Amino acid sequence: MSWKGHGKTFTFIVYEVYEIPPEDAENVVYVGDEETLIQCDMGEDVSAWTNCTFKVFKSDGTEAVWGATPNGTKLEYTSAVSPDPSDFNKAGEYKATPYGEAP
Repeated sequence: MSWKGHGKTFTFIVYEVYEIPPEDAENVVYVGDEETLIQCDMGEDVSAWTNCTFKVFKSDGTEAVWGATPNGTKLEYTSAVSPDPSDFNKAGEYKATPYGEAP
C-alpha cells in the first residue's frame, strides 16, 4: 500500500480498523497499519537533497516528523513496524508536509 502526495502539503484519512471507507476512497490506511509507503512526487530530481522529512499533523493535534528518503523525484517514507508505536495510532485526518534541502 502506498499513499502519494504531490510536492505540497497533502491530506489523507486514517480509518478505524473495522470502519468501511467511502467507495471512492483511494490509498486507504487503517489505525495500526505497518510498512505503509508514503510517497510525494516533488516534480524535480531530489536525489541530492538532505534533511528530508514529512512533518505530519495527526488528527488528535499532535505532530510527528517522519524521516524521508529521496528517490528520483520522490520523497519516500515507510511507516514503522512493531514493536515501535504505529505512525497511524489515531483515526482521522492527517496532514503531511514534505521538506528537504537542495544542495
